[in-house]
Amino acid sequence: MYFQNNVDRYHGLDALRAFAMILGIVLHSGMFYLGSDDWNAYSQSGVPEHNSIISVIFIFIHTWRMPIFFLLAGFFARLLFYRRGSFHFTRNRFIRIVLPLIFVSSIYNFIFLWGSWNNLHHLWFLYYLVYLYIFVISFVYLMNKFPIFTRISNFFSSIVDLFFNSLIYFMFFILALMLSKYFSHDLGMFQQQPNNIFDFQFPFFAYCTLFFLIGWILNRNPNFINILSFKKTWIINILIGIASLISYLGFLSYSFNPFFLFIPASLSTWFFSIGLIGFFHYVCPEGRNWVKYIVDASYWIYLFHLLPVMMLGIIFLSTGLQPLIAFFSNIVISTILSVATYHGFIRYTPIGWVLNGRR
Repeated sequence: MYFQNNVDRYHGLDALRAFAMILGIVLHSGMFYLGSDDWNAYSQSGVPEHNSIISVIFIFIHTWRMPIFFLLAGFFARLLFYRRGSFHFTRNRFIRIVLPLIFVSSIYNFIFLWGSWNNLHHLWFLYYLVYLYIFVISFVYLMNKFPIFTRISNFFSSIVDLFFNSLIYFMFFILALMLSKYFSHDLGMFQQQPNNIFDFQFPFFAYCTLFFLIGWILNRNPNFINILSFKKTWIINILIGIASLISYLGFLSYSFNPFFLFIPASLSTWFFSIGLIGFFHYVCPEGRNWVKYIVDASYWIYLFHLLPVMMLGIIFLSTGLQPLIAFFSNIVISTILSVATYHGFIRYTPIGWVLNGRR
């Protein structure tokens, strides 16, 4: 077992974040074959043929992908904030998050005319992160100005430190996850994500904030990552996640009361999340060159991939290609195009410096 304490870089968590970003290609390639009107605005070809295999893959990834994003965002936000300070944190987040959000959404909206000027597309994750970073900066400012906010922070921190390694911690967050899923009407499909900058879904934002806070707390207790990365631990967590997801799909097939769906959906999200954190920390304890390259490329892939995926998806739909063949072909071609554009036009340019820092 390899332990990491007081490290400069969490290579496993970097790799997990990159993996989740790249899976956006899989999700958006599959959305043409969900048989739902929700995606018709992109396909522009009517409601396509439904494919059950693609639907299961879609649900599986959506069960944990965005929660992992927000959890890791909270983890690395605290790491950066307390390592570099509030000024550097603000400057860094403006360059790495706000500028790409404005620039890339403008390209989609004004150059390719995909929606109105304020559409967010798949960048709503960055949009919500901006609010969370503003909250962090504001709360720390209030802590420095008013002692009561420091006492509130210390009180909650002491409670978290007391119960972090106990079953009470797991029970609390699973219960909070169930409640947040219920009020945000989320069952792993993220129906409440905002479409534009004025479409702020507060219950769903609270759901995302919960995972951001879990990540923030996890950074306060980094030894817990070592516990999650024990081989038996992450295997058990992932197996529980799989069993919960199967239960959820089974309940969904038999039209159970929607309230009961939140239980297996919440368990699946939670155990996949902590299981994957443990797995990636276990298999990537050190920074290998090819892993570092993928980590660097992943942010550009996340920002850019929607363009080739949508164009290829529309082409494949118009040709009547069999759904699974079209799905996997879109994934492969879009991945190649995304990596090629990154290596040829981004990696060693000012755009690459904005996204990942100077090489």
